[in-house]
Amino acid sequence: MPEKYTLVSKDPEFKPLPLLEIHNPGPNIPEYVDKTNPENLFRLYFDNRILDILVDCTNSNATTQRDVSIKQRDWEPVIRYDILSYLGILIWMGIHREPQQRMY
Repeated sequence: MPEKYTLVSKDPEFKPLPLLEIHNPGPNIPEYVDKTNPENLFRLYFDNRILDILVDCTNSNATTQRDVSIKQRDWEPVIRYDILSYLGILIWMGIHREPQQRMY
């Protein structure tokens, strides 16, 4: 073994952290959020900032990846509503199962 590696100290002894008692198990949802409204819970993950990133990346990718040598429909930039619609369809397809994809 090269000398520079012999100078490395041994791994420190592993001491696990003590587990603290959990006082409030389950999701830690802010008090101001209506926990009975599914859209409010969804928007905790997909707020306007995240939607804007998805919109920008989708539109940017579409303009850079399109092949001009092939006849294609013109790209129409997506907006937040389009991304929300797409995510809603994906969620619906995950909850409501159909035997074949074309049945959606």
